[in-house]
Amino acid sequence: MWARCVCLPVIAACLLIAPAAWSEQWHDAVTFNCRDPLVIRNSGVFGGRFSASNRLGILPDARGALVPQVSPGILREYKLGDQFELSAVKLSASDAQSLRDVVLKRADNTRFLFVFGKFLPPAADFAKSIFVQKAISSYFSYLSSLASARTISLETLSEFIVAGGALENRGAIYEDAGRYILVETIEYAVSVGDELRRTLLFDCTYPIKVRIGKVSVFDGPALRFVFEERDRVTWFWKRSDGSLVTYLQLYAEDDDYLYFEKYGTCTPEFKVEGTCMVVRASKRGGEVNDKFNKDAEWSNISGTPLGTRTVTE
Repeated sequence: MWARCVCLPVIAACLLIAPAAWSEQWHDAVTFNCRDPLVIRNSGVFGGRFSASNRLGILPDARGALVPQVSPGILREYKLGDQFELSAVKLSASDAQSLRDVVLKRADNTRFLFVFGKFLPPAADFAKSIFVQKAISSYFSYLSSLASARTISLETLSEFIVAGGALENRGAIYEDAGRYILVETIEYAVSVGDELRRTLLFDCTYPIKVRIGKVSVFDGPALRFVFEERDRVTWFWKRSDGSLVTYLQLYAEDDDYLYFEKYGTCTPEFKVEGTCMVVRASKRGGEVNDKFNKDAEWSNISGTPLGTRTVTE
């Protein structure tokens, strides 16, 4: 079982927590990794300025681990692998003084990654290593290992903090076989003459939970069924005209499928035979299947002779 490092409340101390035994989902198999030496992401001084990232649903789950909960629709809005801006705070004179105070209060040898230009180095290799190793490592450590890496001290950083500089909250989403991660950063950017200087103050890499609330089922080109969430357990199974077929109960979920049973007909041991109908719906545009016996093979759901495909929302 994977051990997970959960940092509370400001990503400082770590606990080991075992994963949920029944789940095979990506966001349960790995946990987030954050570096926030200035405690800037959630600080009283600047934390409220980065609320745009709330759109990505970065919330603690039942174990206290931070997991973005993102709908397929929001995921489709971003180009995978590209950095995008969540929010930016242009520093006033008082903001600049507040940030210098935060930096100079930390009396240690902390170093910060420093680059010239509009963007941090691409993180595609960093993301690939996470998917291969099935463990989220430190984005700062990855960047620091690059041959081009430069780091600066707290004192040097404080000298660059001026009115007109900006705190930029950015993100990038990466995907592999239906598994997603979000790399979130807060960078201090300032222009010195014609030169843009960028310092990484905060980074956090999270596994993403794709939060599906609706599955449209197509038979060839035609919409045939819709599975739509009523609450997180109970779903409606509707025909294309909106009329109700029956209620479904979500009983399991993995990286590839949502699993339903016809509401109230199945036993906890798995739904043995006869009246118990179970359905699985692909999360990634594949088929919708059903079966009526635990030992039966999954078959294309009845009423769809051309074969099914799904669109999730």
